[in-house]
Amino acid sequence: MTMEDTEERMFALHYSRGLEATEEDDEGSNDASEVLRTTFRLYGVIFVVLFCIYCFVRRRYPGVYNVRHTYEHLKCDLAANPYGALSWIWGVFFISDLDLFEQCGLDAIALIRILQFGMKLSLVGIFNSIFLIPSYGTAKYSEETADVNDTVQQLSLSHVPPGSPVMIATVFAAYILFGAAMYLILQEFKWYTVHRHVLLSKPQPNNYTIYVSGLPLEYRSNQAIRDYFNDCLCQDTLLDTSRDVVLQDCVLETNIVLSIPKLEKLVMERDALDAKLTHAINVRDIQGKTPMHKTKKCGGEKVDSIETYSKEMEEKNNEILRAISKIEASTESKTQASMRGDTDANLSSSPSAQEETGENFPDDSTKSPESKRSSLMNSIRAGKEDGDIKDVGFVSFRNLRSTMAALQMVHHESPFEMQRQEAPLPEDILWNNIGKSNKQLQLGKLLSLTLTTTLCLLWTIPVSFVAALNDVEALQDLIPFLEDWIETAPWLSDVLAQLAPLLVVVLIALLPTILLVITKLEGSLSDSSEQASLFLKLSAFMVRS
Repeated sequence: MTMEDTEERMFALHYSRGLEATEEDDEGSNDASEVLRTTFRLYGVIFVVLFCIYCFVRRRYPGVYNVRHTYEHLKCDLAANPYGALSWIWGVFFISDLDLFEQCGLDAIALIRILQFGMKLSLVGIFNSIFLIPSYGTAKYSEETADVNDTVQQLSLSHVPPGSPVMIATVFAAYILFGAAMYLILQEFKWYTVHRHVLLSKPQPNNYTIYVSGLPLEYRSNQAIRDYFNDCLCQDTLLDTSRDVVLQDCVLETNIVLSIPKLEKLVMERDALDAKLTHAINVRDIQGKTPMHKTKKCGGEKVDSIETYSKEMEEKNNEILRAISKIEASTESKTQASMRGDTDANLSSSPSAQEETGENFPDDSTKSPESKRSSLMNSIRAGKEDGDIKDVGFVSFRNLRSTMAALQMVHHESPFEMQRQEAPLPEDILWNNIGKSNKQLQLGKLLSLTLTTTLCLLWTIPVSFVAALNDVEALQDLIPFLEDWIETAPWLSDVLAQLAPLLVVVLIALLPTILLVITKLEGSLSDSSEQASLFLKLSAFMVRS
């Protein structure tokens, strides 16, 4: 009898023993094949049900599932085609990257390309499985792997004994996967560089505008900051004419940010009234009856909603106009004082200012110019009233050369003074974070980093606890009455085994919300930068896990 015949007989003997042991196992056995079948039954049903629901509600509720076509300010040609109940599945694959880039922006196409990157890596893994599965399944018998008798496990690395030449296939597959990942990342960097340059050269407001923070007192006016950048950047920008040579103004517009908490509150109240008035008009037009409401929650008389809201809206608009006039008059006096250092004219108590704002300012004509200037400077620093000047502003240039030069230059000898960065789109700005001091921003970033690191280190505790629920036997020891339940309903064992992955999914779904709260502490200038910081934290968590 040859050595090969002996190995085959030993393999057959151990295999038959494995089959006998499997037959003696109870119905609640949690071998790999059973777990795989249970997972497909549970999650497969959930996927099919949710997929059918999505196909039905997608066209019925376009305000949720087709935002780009529902709202006027977001409309684009790509969203005009609603597709059919199922035709969207293959229809989206015929949309070019160029159309997505032009109509939806670089962020949208970059996100889709990240998903495509993951799909391509998955295809590489599928390619590797073409030769890995046969290699693992045909591995020679060994005493170390004699207990591997499950069909699924016999097609995995656990069926390969130590020192087997089959491991060469595993190493080869790893190099294929890593090499493909590096190559795909390199291609994405090339693509991003080209399209980033295209985006930055577009005639968009944010490409020609910079955000300047930490403005010194002498530059906290539109004219002062305009003159400063013209002196810095426009000395060599000459415009030839037929008669002489004139200096071109390279600054298009400057806007110093004002503190307007009261005006913002008035606008919010006006917006709430506008929503109520619109609803009342819709009720009248659709239902054909005059909408009524009570003037007080408890008691009060019923009044015509449209008439009442219209009057309140008119009053609120007039109140907003008066507030704007007051802010303009107050800001003008403060900026002139901070720019010239000359308050002899007593701008704040001038009759024209009092008439414009409707307020009587205290008479400070007896004060010295120095004391009046000090009073105005303290008002500028305080930042508590509407119209108070913040130490930040936006500067728009006429050409990209001046914009890039302003971003790269050092504008002040003191640290954290006149810091500059690219300005976001107006609708992307987080106005609550505008004007925060450098101390607030640095403390916020430090606190965010500390909380993120702590959460990253401690996150494994709840995840490990939830994953431990997958061991039904250990769970029965922890909760004794579960044993009686499982004996009465054996299917409950499979349900509990699948409960742990569901809870892990819930924890993962909660993670972005928790990290977003932490990210808001950083005081990001725009929603895009805030989302980018959130994405970086989520990526760190994925690598850590």
